[in-house]
Amino acid sequence: MNRCNTYSNFQVNLSPISPDDIYNKNSSENILHLLICQICLQILNCPVQCDECNQCFWKSWIIKYENLCPYWCKRPNFKGNKFVNNVLSTLKFKCKNGCGKIIVYDDLEKHYDEDCDKVDFKKKYQDLKKIIENQKKYVENKKFYWEY
Repeated sequence: MNRCNTYSNFQVNLSPISPDDIYNKNSSENILHLLICQICLQILNCPVQCDECNQCFWKSWIIKYENLCPYWCKRPNFKGNKFVNNVLSTLKFKCKNGCGKIIVYDDLEKHYDEDCDKVDFKKKYQDLKKIIENQKKYVENKKFYWEY
C-alpha cells in the first residue's frame, strides 16, 4: 500500500533521496526525469502534481509554500499522481546510512525511523526533544502576546 495515496496536510519527514541511491536504476532509467522534484532535484517523496503546469513536487514543499505552485500557476490544485506513485513503488534504494540494506520506496521512512542499524536513536531522541522544547517556548511566547 502506497503511503502517499492521499493529499493530506501531514508533514513528510523523510530527507531528500538522491537519484544515485537508486539500487535498481536500470529498470527506471528511461523515466527517471519524471521522478525528480522540480524544486530540490531529488527523488520525489509523496509527490503531488499541479493541475495547471503538470509538474510534480514533494508534498512537503507544497505544504511549506502554502499550496503555491513554484511555476507561478494562477490557480493551482495539487493532487497525487498515481502513475508516478506506482513507478516510485517499484524502486529500490541503497541505505544512505551504510547499513547495507536495500529498501523499497514505500518502506524508506520506516527504515530510517525505526529499522536502520546505523541510526543513533539516542541522538535522534535528543534532537526531537530539543525541537519539542523550542516549540513549547514558541507557543509560550505567542500565548504571552495573545494575553495582552
